[in-house]
Amino acid sequence: TSSFTLAHQATGEAYLYFYGPNARTSIRLDEVLLKKVNSPSASTLEQHRVINNPDFEHSIDGWESYADASLIWDTDAYKGNGAAKLSHRHSAYSGLAQRLATTLLPGANYHLSAAMKHTGSNRTQPLKLYLYYQTAEQASGQWIPLAEAPLATSDTWTQLTGSLTLPDSPIRQAYLLAFGPDKNVDLQVDEVTLTLVD
Repeated sequence: TSSFTLAHQATGEAYLYFYGPNARTSIRLDEVLLKKVNSPSASTLEQHRVINNPDFEHSIDGWESYADASLIWDTDAYKGNGAAKLSHRHSAYSGLAQRLATTLLPGANYHLSAAMKHTGSNRTQPLKLYLYYQTAEQASGQWIPLAEAPLATSDTWTQLTGSLTLPDSPIRQAYLLAFGPDKNVDLQVDEVTLTLVD
């Protein structure tokens, strides 16, 4: 018998490999058992980093614009020194994105929160957080709604929260997306957290 510990991160493929005898020597196997013996500790959960640059304190590194928008770092922040700002948005889907395929864990539970606001409109606008997700078995991905504020007031930070349970399959693609307001309405995002829940 033997035991081992895997790093607490996304796994694409894994194999059990049995070998030993010389060439042309038969090998027989029976009663092979592999089981999980404990859950990740609290400290391991805390160390699991999902979002890169979640608070935009000094830059927008790790983030990208989605569906044609201009992305800049801005000092008008929900908390701290800075936030992401998207302008010249060509549609309601134009927004902020981060790739998460290498940091999400298949089958895991997560809690999500983010601060968002819109400017440049004299009426309420929707603010949305979605996950685009595709497993290795899927021919195409799916849009998973995580959180929404359907009637957010202009120039006011709104806290969005949600939860998520991922399929227990290897991850091919995953994007966190923040979007929602009408085209040409500026969008700001700050303090994005995606926390692994035991």
